[in-house]
Amino acid sequence: MFSSISRRIRRILALSLTDFKDEYRFKLHYVTTLSYPLPTLVLFFVAYASVINVSGIGSLQFIPDGKLNSYLLSAAITYGIVGVVWGRAHFLRAKYMQVLEGLLLAPINRIYMFLGKTLKVLIESSLALTPLILILLYETTPLPSAKNIITALLILLLTLIIFLSLDFMVASIELAEEGIASIAVIYGQRFFLFFGCLYYPIDVLPQVLHPLVYMNPLYHSINLFRWSLLNFPPTTDPTISMAYLIALSLTLPLLSVKLLEHVFVRYGIRGY
Repeated sequence: MFSSISRRIRRILALSLTDFKDEYRFKLHYVTTLSYPLPTLVLFFVAYASVINVSGIGSLQFIPDGKLNSYLLSAAITYGIVGVVWGRAHFLRAKYMQVLEGLLLAPINRIYMFLGKTLKVLIESSLALTPLILILLYETTPLPSAKNIITALLILLLTLIIFLSLDFMVASIELAEEGIASIAVIYGQRFFLFFGCLYYPIDVLPQVLHPLVYMNPLYHSINLFRWSLLNFPPTTDPTISMAYLIALSLTLPLLSVKLLEHVFVRYGIRGY
């Protein structure tokens, strides 16, 4: 039993290591990964500074007093998960194709591929977001309890699994229909940002768009993260939001693996 578990763990680690070697052949890519959360954060810092300069801090009534930095940092951390994960589960590269050919010739459980990628992006996210999390904790007074910090980290982990699953689905479809990944990377990430209401309240959007916001897991993630770590008043029922994230994090990985299997069987890998 233990040898079987050890063999499976080694297989997952091997797939993750293959991903790392292919992704970071060029050292400059480390800089790209570590800086993912910064552009959006800087953009909104400048935008809010302009608003405050023109209208005063009182114009930002939806942000608790003295919590502007925490408000923006929490948004950057939560959205940073999407930035690190989104567009990373690609298969159409030479080394990925070798792995896929090996899967087709000697099939293994496709969930190992997903777990290997999960381990990889978990490490990447930790490297990219840990400095921002430490700054956020330094800004937070009083310091959150260990229970609240663990809850906040769990929320980030659920968010990572959900968006990696969605990206895995896009990468699977890309095997049979090239071009969809580039569309998803460009527009999908912005869709989640716009309808996530990370940097502004849901009330600024028309009522007709609110269902899209409530379906967006990023909206529930940011509300839970701020509620658990910063004691912000929740805009949704925390129990319902947590149940929604847990349900998605359990079902989407299985659906993404099933979709990859379906693409293999139904369409194959076009163009190779």
